[in-house]
Amino acid sequence: MSRTWKWKWIGLINKNITLNNLSISSAKSIDWRNLQKSEIEDSFDVIFALECVYREDLYQPLISAILKYIHSRSVVFLGMTKQFTKPSFFELLVSSGLCYRMIPFEYLCKSNDNLADNIGLFVLYTY
Repeated sequence: MSRTWKWKWIGLINKNITLNNLSISSAKSIDWRNLQKSEIEDSFDVIFALECVYREDLYQPLISAILKYIHSRSVVFLGMTKQFTKPSFFELLVSSGLCYRMIPFEYLCKSNDNLADNIGLFVLYTY
């Protein structure tokens, strides 16, 4: 995602937080592939990660970032295209101390097209 595009979305999310008087402090974007350069030291209650596991070499950096930024009550929503995500990703999640559950597709979309065969939304959490 281009830097301009990314900041546009973060700005819109923060505007929504303000307009709705939410108790959430803010939305932030992290370059999870390069954590050494990250200035963010906070943990997060909710993390959204979409289309981040389309290559095997991205599995460990993503899991490392998730582990760095979660606390015991954090929830991570991970959306992915099923065809690009190998079983080794889920094995790595579990061996890293994370649990996962797939959100049933019927909760996400009422359409009868074949999106359910192509995408998945998972909830990750610690045990």
